[in-house]
Amino acid sequence: MSLIAFGLKLEQFIFTVYINMVTERMTLVNDALNTWNEDGNLKQKNIYYIGRTSFSIKFVSISFNLIEELMLNLIETMLTITVFQTLISNFCYIVFAIWTYIYYYRILKDSQFLFRMIVWSANEFVSVILICYVCDNLLTKRNETKILANKIVMNYDLPKEARVQAKTLIEVVNACPLKIDIYGMFDVNITLILKFISVVTTCLIFLVQMSHFV
Repeated sequence: MSLIAFGLKLEQFIFTVYINMVTERMTLVNDALNTWNEDGNLKQKNIYYIGRTSFSIKFVSISFNLIEELMLNLIETMLTITVFQTLISNFCYIVFAIWTYIYYYRILKDSQFLFRMIVWSANEFVSVILICYVCDNLLTKRNETKILANKIVMNYDLPKEARVQAKTLIEVVNACPLKIDIYGMFDVNITLILKFISVVTTCLIFLVQMSHFV
């Protein structure tokens, strides 16, 4: 049983590391766009260069699209089941811990038992928070890319070609929501934590009410 739990924790760690790697690549894209906005490099005749590196807005659009395709393909084929198992198993663990405490506390009357149950439930809930956080951070970087590209579009001092490329980038960003959808049931983001807590609380109320009849 401990080996299965270790395998699940390892899969969760791999998922968070992979999403964080994708986020870092999005950060590089945003840094490039931010450099163009701040330094005014696009006002020059040659709009394809930042320093000595050839890098155009069109290349940013291609990079963004590749990131989205590679990420979604890998998540849909391998990592979706990991996230789904994590959420379901952690939910079951927490509900089971609550039921165990309610059922046995009347017999044991041990305050340390409550503390152990809280620590155990919190330990399981941390993995849910971590997964939701890294996924929400990725969405934040995606929205930041859209904002930076829009700044270029709205800067009428820049060459027309630069603004056209920025409009194309915005269309690419709109077409790539970078949402991690779990079998069409829910999206993994920061709001999922609140939904998770809401469902656990509902189960807690139900178990407390049922405990009076057991």
